[in-house]
Amino acid sequence: NEAAPTSNEMNGNDESRSAKTDAANEEEKAKEVAKPIVKEETLQKQAQLRERCLQLKRKRVHADRLHIPFTLKKILVEEWEVISQCGMLYDLPSKVSVRDALNKYLESKLIPMREKEEMENNNASSCEKNEDVKMEIDDDNDTQQPSIFDREKEWVNMVEGIALVFDQALPIHLLFEQERAQYGSLRRRILAQRRIAEYNDQLEAMKVDGVNESERNTGEEGQPTTESIDNKSATNTS
Repeated sequence: NEAAPTSNEMNGNDESRSAKTDAANEEEKAKEVAKPIVKEETLQKQAQLRERCLQLKRKRVHADRLHIPFTLKKILVEEWEVISQCGMLYDLPSKVSVRDALNKYLESKLIPMREKEEMENNNASSCEKNEDVKMEIDDDNDTQQPSIFDREKEWVNMVEGIALVFDQALPIHLLFEQERAQYGSLRRRILAQRRIAEYNDQLEAMKVDGVNESERNTGEEGQPTTESIDNKSATNTS
């Protein structure tokens, strides 16, 4: 038969347990004191930063960032399949270039503008008004509406800016990786053709200058000088 624990042993066990719990409580309190106190403002800022990060991740998707019509999306997907999956390339140069498309777009904007301006001028000339009223109208038009020359210049500058952005973005962002080698070879060919054309123009200009100089020299030789005229007049008098 085992002996039952005495009261002293039981008291010792209770004290050891209470000491352990006290030590654990003190450790928890120390940890709580060591933790930095987070304010409500910092928590709000962290929540706002998280929301912004989520919004930026959503905006990275091109479909969400660019509103492209369905027909254009279909064309882009078909081109991606043909070029990247099938390994096929388009024949260049194309029949209608980007410059041709931009010029047609510019004409579609400028021609109605000019026709409208001509109609307004004809209507203003046909209507009989006093000079004071005409002066007031001219002053109002000068202050409020820009001239047709300024409006045409704005459209031309916009089209030129689009062409410049296209030329700069084409080899970096717009072409597939399979098309860049074709672009490089075609660009080198076009630059060589331009150099040859410039060289031929310089040769033609030099030829024209040489012909003009020879004509000038022959003309100067054929013109009679004052000494020859005096000699002829002396022989005639004799």
